[in-house]
Amino acid sequence: MFVTNNTSYPIIAFCWIKDGRFGLDTTIEPGTTGHIFGPAAGKWEGHQGYEFVAGTVVCYDRMFGCNGYPIAKGQPLSWDNGNGAGVTIRHHLDERVPPGNLR
Repeated sequence: MFVTNNTSYPIIAFCWIKDGRFGLDTTIEPGTTGHIFGPAAGKWEGHQGYEFVAGTVVCYDRMFGCNGYPIAKGQPLSWDNGNGAGVTIRHHLDERVPPGNLR
């Protein structure tokens, strides 16, 4: 999953799978795109593998949102890619929220 942060503050994202597994929090700084990994899937040749979660999400400041999703403090987003997986994105000052359809 790729998440582009077009806000003026850091955002935090993690991918999830509907079976209840989820990946680690990844901080995405303003003006950058982060590759967000899904849950751990095991090790191959000594390297950790992760579930692939397809999709791209673009985030904007709440007041400047256009052609993307607004992210603001206290208003996290959980986006489902339609294939049983997705990403949850929140303002960097918010507590982690469980995966699911928040809005």
